Amino acid sequence: IAVEFLRLDMDADSAKLDDAKKRIADLGELSADQKKRADALLADVEAFEIVSAISAGRPAAAKKAYDMRKAGRAPSSAVSVTFWYLVLEGAEAAGDAGLYEDGLAILKARTFERQDATLKKLKEKPGNK
Repeated sequence: IAVEFLRLDMDADSAKLDDAKKRIADLGELSADQKKRADALLADVEAFEIVSAISAGRPAAAKKAYDMRKAGRAPSSAVSVTFWYLVLEGAEAAGDAGLYEDGLAILKARTFERQDATLKKLKEKPGNK
């Protein structure tokens, strides 16, 4: 429950990664499920910091996004589209086809998820093909 309250108390788009890490550490021992949720919150905060840094230099932001994904971390859908574009740029710059493919698949899925659902509903209506 503590992690859920922390998520409500912290906004991924305004929190700082170091502050989020400290506040999670202050919670003490976490269950496996709470640890998973805390890691997801940290990934969101970290990704938002990366996406926010685009104005300071897109190649640097792309490198950070690439490094974050290479380390196995990824944000929730809140900042994901821009994040995944940055991962693609970072993977291209690094010559990493595997991570580029991974990022592209996730980007495609997250970008068109809603549109695919809408199309399915439209096709289910009588008279539509």
